Amino acid sequence: MAPLIVVGCADAGKDVRPDRAAAGLEMMNAGDTERAFNYLSDVVEEEYANPAAHRAYIQAAVKTRRLAEVEDEYRARTGKDPRWVARYALGIIQYVKGPVHGAAALRELRAAAELAPGLPDVHYRLGIALLEMEEMGEACEALKRCSGLDPRHPSYRPPLALCLFHNGDPAGARRELAAMLDLDPSEKDVAQASTVMARINNPFAMIPKGIESDYTKAVEYLEKHDVPARAVEILDAIAGKFPEVAPVRIMLGMAYGRLGDNARAIAELKAAGELVPDTAAVWQGLAGIYHGIDKSDLAVEHYVRAIALDPLLASAYVQLGALYVDRGGFDRAVPLFEKLVKIDRNREDYRFMLGRALQLLGRLDAAEREFLWMVEKNKESVHGLVGLGFVYAARRLREKDPDRRAELREKAYDAASQALQVDPNFEAAKKLLDTLRID
Repeated sequence: MAPLIVVGCADAGKDVRPDRAAAGLEMMNAGDTERAFNYLSDVVEEEYANPAAHRAYIQAAVKTRRLAEVEDEYRARTGKDPRWVARYALGIIQYVKGPVHGAAALRELRAAAELAPGLPDVHYRLGIALLEMEEMGEACEALKRCSGLDPRHPSYRPPLALCLFHNGDPAGARRELAAMLDLDPSEKDVAQASTVMARINNPFAMIPKGIESDYTKAVEYLEKHDVPARAVEILDAIAGKFPEVAPVRIMLGMAYGRLGDNARAIAELKAAGELVPDTAAVWQGLAGIYHGIDKSDLAVEHYVRAIALDPLLASAYVQLGALYVDRGGFDRAVPLFEKLVKIDRNREDYRFMLGRALQLLGRLDAAEREFLWMVEKNKESVHGLVGLGFVYAARRLREKDPDRRAELREKAYDAASQALQVDPNFEAAKKLLDTLRID
């Protein structure tokens, strides 16, 4: 977790008003540091119980090289009510001054937390400081407290997950990251969660140094050159000598699957599952094979298990969502695609999957919003254009007025035609046009 997470202005729970603080930071980021400092000095006086104001003011003090001056201000305010404010600010100031002041930072933030037991942001900043100083037990307690006080705040979840992982509770860490996706996380939240997940769910860190070169070569044959037979040859040789190295068995299963030898692929992946049952890649690999041989129920079971082990595994959401769509389970696909969009808000193909599932479910207004978002961001978005075409076509089927039906058909036709002008090979647009011509 970067130090700025302690000082950063974004977030702080439902009990603060960060708007004016954010305005001051915008001034500072625009280069008007002196004006920002003076503005934030006024905001601190007027919103003395707003943690975001104090964090922003301290950032401005750093920029204007007035940190010592501001520290003296807060030391003079330690008796001012609410008394937690000065201790909170002094804790952050000590933290900003560097690791040598870490003990002083913790002393002040602990005092602030005792003085403000019901304010989640204070416990959050204390938890982050403890986490960065590797005081994992106390960090977990502080972060659990802030999350309990404000369970709807997604930013509290990734650092808590990291603490839980370091304290030997990877299952708890996964639950926190899954809970974050049930909320409305920012891109920063998701990026931090992804960093945590990479630590939790990385079987490929277990490759012994003696086989690293051969293993890497096999992976390149499989993934870069698409020569699975050569990958199998190398991986089989490694597995003969090191049968308990799980990543080798995982990649061997993938290679056999690529060759169409599903029985061997399943056997290798199940063997890997015995070695590393908490590794999402194993169960996703098995799900993909079962999906390919039309064992849909087994595929669903294994995709669900993979997602439980890695709540940020985008490809598993794509695959399971597609399976549900193929089976007509649009109501089950939509929540998966909604989480997929949270994982990466800027992926057009993810938004198209969500919009299409919403449209097929009959939620046309919601679907239209997704497609319009794409077109507003990029007027030549083929996914957005053809998605709008699908929505207009679906509305046309519901419409009884012949003039309105003709108008909607024209709009659908135009949207699909525009998509094909951008990408003449876009199959969804071709299919929509074919349907409109026949109808």
